[in-house]
Amino acid sequence: MEKNIFGYVWRFSRRQQITMTLMSAASLPFLYLFYEVPKTIINDAIDASDRFINGLESTVEVTLPDGGGELVSL
Repeated sequence: MEKNIFGYVWRFSRRQQITMTLMSAASLPFLYLFYEVPKTIINDAIDASDRFINGLESTVEVTLPDGGGELVSL
């Protein structure tokens, strides 16, 4: 009989613990890309809109649910 719970868990689930650790380590690059790509897209869009607004005046047409439209100057 093991003296503590950690020894018991390690003794009876060593293979599963190692497998899960390796799977977690293997998934880290994919998780990084999963979070990095949307962040890059949003940051590039914000930077581009800042450059566009500061350099030129722009007009945006907003379509309303009733089919009407409104011109907004930025």
